[in-house]
Order: sequence, then structure tokens, then C-alpha cells
Amino acid sequence: MRRYEASTFLLIEEVARELRASLPTVRNWIRLGKLTSYKIGKRRLIKKEDLEEFLNRSRKEAKPASNDGKKSTLIRSVERGV
Repeated sequence: MRRYEASTFLLIEEVARELRASLPTVRNWIRLGKLTSYKIGKRRLIKKEDLEEFLNRSRKEAKPASNDGKKSTLIRSVERGV
């Protein structure tokens, strides 16, 4: 069995704050299967790598913006593990 550190996971509230999205929006992404989460006890947790995959998929689905290929601040912070 693979072991994870607590810092590997984020609470739904933390994801919502990082993405500047509402809690119902994050829960909806989970319900629709767009964002993978894990129920541990009464908490629903999201692995940082699953969040990064979700953001990469979302970025590919979105219209390309003319940002000269620069990554968003959020993408950079997730990649750094912040």
C-alpha cells in the first residue's frame, strides 16, 4: 500500500480558496467526476497531483488566451507544491 503525507492532500475548502471558486462549484466538479477526491472519515480530500491534472485538463479544454505561453500564477503555485 502506498503511503501519503498529510501535505499531499488538500481540503475542499483549500482547493476552493486556491482556485477562487465557491465550495458548491468544487463539490460539483467532484460529483461530475471532473476532479478526483477521496473520502476519509467525514472529510473529502483532493491529492495535489489530481488537482494539477484537473487544471491541466481544464486548460486544454479552455480557449487559448494570448498570454505569450506564460503559465498562470495558480498553475505555477500548484507545480511548486504551494
